[in-house]
Amino acid sequence: VGRREDELHRVARLLEERNRELDAFAGRVAHDIRGPLTAITLAMKPLESKVPEGDRSLEILRRGAKTMGALIDDLLALARTNAEVPGWCDPSHVARAVEDEMGPRLGAVGGKLLVTVAPAGVACTEGLLRQALVNLVENALKYRRPEAAPVVQLSGAPRADGVGYELGVTDNGVGMAPEEIQHATEPFYR
Repeated sequence: VGRREDELHRVARLLEERNRELDAFAGRVAHDIRGPLTAITLAMKPLESKVPEGDRSLEILRRGAKTMGALIDDLLALARTNAEVPGWCDPSHVARAVEDEMGPRLGAVGGKLLVTVAPAGVACTEGLLRQALVNLVENALKYRRPEAAPVVQLSGAPRADGVGYELGVTDNGVGMAPEEIQHATEPFYR
């Protein structure tokens, strides 16, 4: 049993090391790709005056560059997520920051962001929690129903049993098909 436990610990350490290496690689690749993408984006500016009326080539290039930029951001976020050491933060403070950032964007389309998040100390980095909440609110804005103004609610409180904290994000958007839900937390799933 002792040898088996030692072997499991050795394999777990090796796996952690490989994950750190993979995260570092993902971060390097994302940074290395951003440079050429910036050059491509800047090179498109002078072409604007030379593209014939009605030619959608530049629009396609812009959309592709924007998509690639989003993928790079996702790759960097994934690398940071796995590399950051969890700390402590107050979810109510993070929720207020998200409200300040995203509230006006929802208001611009007639929507609302409702925040009822109780203060507490939770084991999480503030930056990662903010990123997760912003992503969810942006998705609610992006995938809203055309016939209804978007309403997004951030709610959170310590659990009734005193163990943990429950933080939820709900919206009145189009929702997800049951077969998509199982993939919702996979990296890069759209």
